[in-house]
Amino acid sequence: MIPSTLEEEGPLPSIPRSFGEDGGKFYKYYDDLSDELDEDMVKSLKAQLDGILIFAGLFAGVNSTFLALTLPQMKPDPADDTNALLLQMAQGRNGTIQSLADLPSASFSPPPGIYPANVLLSMSLTLALLSSFLAVLGQQWLVQYRKRSGGGAEHQRWEQLRRYLGAKRWRLEPILDDVLPGLLQLAMIIFCISFSVYLSTLSRSMCIVITTPIGFVVAILFVIAALAAWDQWCPFKSPLSHAMHFTLIPFIQILGRALLFCYSASARGKEWVNQRLNGILRDRNPPTLPTQSPTTVEKQHRLEREAGMLYETLVCRPPESVDQLKLIALKRVIAVSEDPRALTYAALNIRSIYKKEDIRILINDVEFLDRLRRLSLRASDGGIRLAEGIFGSEQARVIGTSFLYLVLSGGSILDLLLDTEQGDLATSVSSDDTAFLDFFESAQLVGSMALSETEHSCAACCSCVELKLCGGLMAGVSGWALSTRDIYLKCLAHAVQKYKGRGSPQLLCILSTLVNLLKEGSNTRHGRIQSASRKMEILCSLPDIYSATKQVSQMGQLVGTAIATSASVWSGRPGHDAYVYLFKEGCFLADLYGRGLEAILENVGSLLISIEESMLNVNATSSEEKRQLRNRCQVIQTLVEVLSEPLSTSRKL
Repeated sequence: MIPSTLEEEGPLPSIPRSFGEDGGKFYKYYDDLSDELDEDMVKSLKAQLDGILIFAGLFAGVNSTFLALTLPQMKPDPADDTNALLLQMAQGRNGTIQSLADLPSASFSPPPGIYPANVLLSMSLTLALLSSFLAVLGQQWLVQYRKRSGGGAEHQRWEQLRRYLGAKRWRLEPILDDVLPGLLQLAMIIFCISFSVYLSTLSRSMCIVITTPIGFVVAILFVIAALAAWDQWCPFKSPLSHAMHFTLIPFIQILGRALLFCYSASARGKEWVNQRLNGILRDRNPPTLPTQSPTTVEKQHRLEREAGMLYETLVCRPPESVDQLKLIALKRVIAVSEDPRALTYAALNIRSIYKKEDIRILINDVEFLDRLRRLSLRASDGGIRLAEGIFGSEQARVIGTSFLYLVLSGGSILDLLLDTEQGDLATSVSSDDTAFLDFFESAQLVGSMALSETEHSCAACCSCVELKLCGGLMAGVSGWALSTRDIYLKCLAHAVQKYKGRGSPQLLCILSTLVNLLKEGSNTRHGRIQSASRKMEILCSLPDIYSATKQVSQMGQLVGTAIATSASVWSGRPGHDAYVYLFKEGCFLADLYGRGLEAILENVGSLLISIEESMLNVNATSSEEKRQLRNRCQVIQTLVEVLSEPLSTSRKL
């Protein structure tokens, strides 16, 4: 068994003194790989040859039956002469048969169409027999290819490599893979043509009825072969498609270049004629050589580029890029896998996708999104049990947060629901919580999963904090079991403590929204918003905040509004540390992006007054006053930096 990782083999060996002197490890892996490749090639070719032999035998039997019917029609029937003589004797009078030249056989000629029908049938039978004979030879070639001789492992290794090079040099695989099936397919086409010709000698209407489906199938085969020649990875490969690939594509390429050359020559001719006419009209000397104006040259270059692009798409379909293949592989794992480890690693890789168009591709795949939605809701509702294992708490959290990441990064918050549930929600006219019960429940489950802490949680990672805070927003707005006010305060404290100096427009917009929601729900018992329509409005705004579509433009206004809430004392108001964090990071980022700074500075007076009032209400020796002093110093220092020089100059460096 080959170890799956290098660590399982122990430390890496030193560089060998000569090639292959590494304890036999290289040759071991090479022998395994060589045997696998040779065995795969031999098995696939042998299976194809077996199929050719079976079909060729059946086809030859059918062909021989038709030849037994048509070949006798090429010569006169002796029974016709006998019948003519018996008829003359029965009439008892001298007839027209006076000599052998008067017998019907003397003036016999085959019916029209019988001769070409027999020629085609004979050719079809010959090709079928040749293909079966070559298939038997091919099986002997494969036996010889895999035949081993003595001499030890090293001798067998090099002998097999020489056989591989010989098979590649003399095109063994193309001959067995293309030539033999091509002969049999050609025999089948010739048989269909001969069958149609034979039917035309019997009945024209019967010939039309039978020939129509045959022609339709042959046309489909040619279309499929053309598609396989156009698309390199099309599964409908055949000898005809390979022939088209090596003949049709070069022909189209030559034709395109010829048309481009004709257009270029025509443009140059027009330009030369115009210059000559202008020279004659202006009494100039006629030009001796045709020249091209910059406009003509530019047109020709543009046409060449467009022709090249058209050739790439018409003549040969471009293959999928590596990035597209990664997305397809990811969708396949999520859609069909039952292995918890495979699903976990697939969900982790979802978090590494940042391009908007790639995220939209994943969201628009209905099968992928439905499976990920079901997995995430089951994970947030107590774990996932699959056929090949059970998800742990951390694995379930990875699934849930990855789904939330997709929804917030490039989708709509309504993607939390199935399509049928979205339709029911859109047609609902009620404004109470009952109409939005399923939606709020889904948002609550997914949000609580993103907010939860586990032993190996990535909460210390700056790239995960925005997702965690959005999960807290969703859980709080949707009506979690705990107090909404406690959830918001916990999120604020976590962000201020762990992400000092690492703010982003995304993070500041989320924190400012948290503060504003705390203020909005301050008059309720648990800090919750009661109106279902207002809840929907907040939840639907989360993708815009998270996915950076309106972060920079909204940041200054949101931060300024959040800082303005510090002017009064209200139930659940966060500590000044959160306000100071919003002010400092907001000033830096607003100055960095060149917008929103005025909206933040308009409310700095309210923050300073609130800090001063809290300092007057505490003991002079308490740690609370020291913290408020630090807050005041940070606000004033930030103001001085804003007014003296651009913050972005120093902070960028």
